[in-house]
Order: sequence, then C-alpha cells, then structure tokens
Amino acid sequence: TGGDEINELCWTNDTRSMELLTSQNKTLADALNDYFATLQSTIKGTGKTSVAWQEVVYTPETPGVPPPITQNLTITKDTVILPWIKAADAAAIVDLGYRIVHASYEYFYLDCG
Repeated sequence: TGGDEINELCWTNDTRSMELLTSQNKTLADALNDYFATLQSTIKGTGKTSVAWQEVVYTPETPGVPPPITQNLTITKDTVILPWIKAADAAAIVDLGYRIVHASYEYFYLDCG
C-alpha cells in the first residue's frame, strides 16, 4: 500500500489539493490517514493482506530531520510492514505488534534511478 518517501512539498505546493483539504478542515496528515484507512479496509474486504513500508508506523529519529508525515498514521495490526531503512528497525516494528518482511537495504538494494 506504499507509505514510503511521500513528498510533502508536492502536496502542500498544490493549491487545488490544499484548498480542498482546507475546505474540509483537514490537514495533509488527516488525508493520508483517511487514504490508508480506506485502502486497508478495501484490501481486507477482498481477503488479502495489506503490506506497507515502515514509514507508516516507525522511522528512527535522525537529529535535525523531522519525522515523515506518515509517522502517526493509524495502521491496523494485520498489516505486514516492510522495515527497510535499518536492519535494527525490524525489532522495533515487531515490538509495536506488527508482522514484518525484513527488507533492509543495508545488505542489498536495487534502485532503477
């Protein structure tokens, strides 16, 4: 279902998107939370399991770098999380009650760009 590397500026610089959110008295974080809630419900309704990148539930703190906007989303515990930023993040995500597929890029990373 995604959740990694969301470019907030792409959304906040889009006047039409921000006007719509403002008219609904919502923030970008609210919109993302609604999106993920709908997506999870739809996927669960088909009998499938949601899978998302670690940023939707956990990102290690980096001094001077604000956490991603996805940090505090409400993600159901039946979602499988892909920890990829650091291998050590896997244990922290399991401790939050999620199942994982360990996908740390510290060992191997294919990037098409």
